[in-house]
Amino acid sequence: MEKKSIRVTILGREYPLRVENEEKALKVVAYVDSLLNDLIEKNPGAPTSTVAVIAALNIAEQLFDLKEHVHNEGIDIADLVGVLSYLRENFPIEAG
Repeated sequence: MEKKSIRVTILGREYPLRVENEEKALKVVAYVDSLLNDLIEKNPGAPTSTVAVIAALNIAEQLFDLKEHVHNEGIDIADLVGVLSYLRENFPIEAG
C-alpha cells in the first residue's frame, strides 16, 4: 500500500505524517491526543515532556497487557508489534 502524507494535530501542535492507512492513523492520533489532554487535565502545570512520558508509559502498559493476554490466549502478536512500531515511527517523543 502506498503511503499518503497527512497533517495531524496533537495538543494543538501540527505534525506531518506519512501513513498507509489514513483512517487508522487518525484513530491513533485521536487516542493519543485524548490521552494527553486527560493527563494534562489531571496534572495541571506539568511539563509537556512529563505528560508525554506518562502517556508513553500508559500506552506501553496497555501493550504489555495485550501481549500477555495474546500470549495466554495463543493469538498471533504480530499485529500488536506492528501497532507499536507504527506508534514509534510516527509519534517520536520530543524532549521539552
